[in-house]
Amino acid sequence: MKLFIFPNTSCQRYTDASLRGIRLLEENFGAECVLSSESTALLFGDAVRAAGSPEDCDLVVSIGGDGCALKAAVVAVTYNKPLVGINSGRLGYLCALDISALENGDDRFFDTLQPAERSLLSFTLDGKRHFALNDVVFAKEHFGETVDLAVRCNERTLASCRGDGLIVSTPTGSTSYNLSAGGPVLLPDVPCFAITPICPHLSDIHPFVVPDNAEVTVSVAGRSERALVYADGVLVGEIRDSLAVAKDARKLKLLVKNGSANKAAE
Repeated sequence: MKLFIFPNTSCQRYTDASLRGIRLLEENFGAECVLSSESTALLFGDAVRAAGSPEDCDLVVSIGGDGCALKAAVVAVTYNKPLVGINSGRLGYLCALDISALENGDDRFFDTLQPAERSLLSFTLDGKRHFALNDVVFAKEHFGETVDLAVRCNERTLASCRGDGLIVSTPTGSTSYNLSAGGPVLLPDVPCFAITPICPHLSDIHPFVVPDNAEVTVSVAGRSERALVYADGVLVGEIRDSLAVAKDARKLKLLVKNGSANKAAE
């Protein structure tokens, strides 16, 4: 079994956990672990270590928390590989197992995991294609300000909103920022998206649930000049007019424990 490891190296604690996970996968599961050249340098320094491409691997494995799994999802979708998350962080909704479960290795464990397809959102901004497993967020630029946004669904006007911004969420991301903002929890196998305002100011707008075959267009309105755009928590740019968000043709193949394929995840 050949695994492409996507480690969290944001601090020493996570780096140590990633090193531990790699060791356990190799020693207890007989896995061949491959990393990007950048990850190899961060984890092992000048030590000789296998660097390679996800294209030649069986699985993409994230070792970290949900943030790490979200970043690893970009790699998994790009190379059409299944993703399995190993949690060394806090909640680990997207992870199939905790890192401590690797201590007593069973090389048949990965065969017991169940594939669960997860919908993705995608959009094109400044000529570059982006996608999100959790959500696309349109936000104000500065603290203490508001942003005016108008929302259309398949060219039908849904609402206008002044506030901190707006979240377009997949079912997978419905228990993340969407839930914190008062949006609905969606089961991962329900073909829909949620549109949820963030701290609306003097507005009667409420969250919407729309079919996932709809195109959601968010426009900068009123006195606002721009809105920032985030994909899975990463700032990817800004808009001064409008941006269309829709379901991506691809899906993430997320490996989960048997029986948990339809649980909502961060």
